[in-house]
Amino acid sequence: MEDIVVTLGKRLGVGMSGVVYDCGKSLMIKVFSFSKRYSESSNRDRFETCKSEAKSLRAIEPWFRDLSGVQRLVSMVTFADGCSMEEGSPLRLQPINDDEDWKLRPYALLLKSAKGRHICRKDLSEKTTTEERKQFADFVAEGVRQIVVQAHRAGVVHSDLSLNNILIVENEEHRYRQVMLIDWGFSKRIGESEEAKFEEDYLACERVWRFLMSPSSLSFFT
Repeated sequence: MEDIVVTLGKRLGVGMSGVVYDCGKSLMIKVFSFSKRYSESSNRDRFETCKSEAKSLRAIEPWFRDLSGVQRLVSMVTFADGCSMEEGSPLRLQPINDDEDWKLRPYALLLKSAKGRHICRKDLSEKTTTEERKQFADFVAEGVRQIVVQAHRAGVVHSDLSLNNILIVENEEHRYRQVMLIDWGFSKRIGESEEAKFEEDYLACERVWRFLMSPSSLSFFT
């Protein structure tokens, strides 16, 4: 596979396992943290998280051709020697396969950019009526529910549903258009996890979410 060259842009966010940067060209990169200062088991855990997220995104992509509520994976990558992590620096990325053996070097996911923003106070404070607040809640809840349903059909459990992982996509008039569910780093493929009980608990939790977030059920909470 040919190397991919991008330009490192501004930092977009920091998560438990890595840092996300803009790369231009409608791309972003999620860099997983590795260091000689960490224990080998800690570094391997980060590597397995990177591989797991890549596998989950590949598994669910065919199910989201008509529902673009998740990010698209371009490739799991590592860095060519001599790459700098300073903003504006060129990055030469080397695509790798899921069966890559762990080595002490940076790994990352090259993703299509998530053109959205997190839910904030203005989403509710600017709503002046109970009906408008309900419509916003319905919009978010139904968007997440649809994504979770499709992911479960693809055999993937997100395992980390929270407001931090929900983005709102707006159109040019700043009207709500779509919901995105991001950060699949803790996701599990049904039947693959060694921690079967952990997998079952999260699957059950997300099935409850699917019910509670359905329009018929939301009427009980408004």
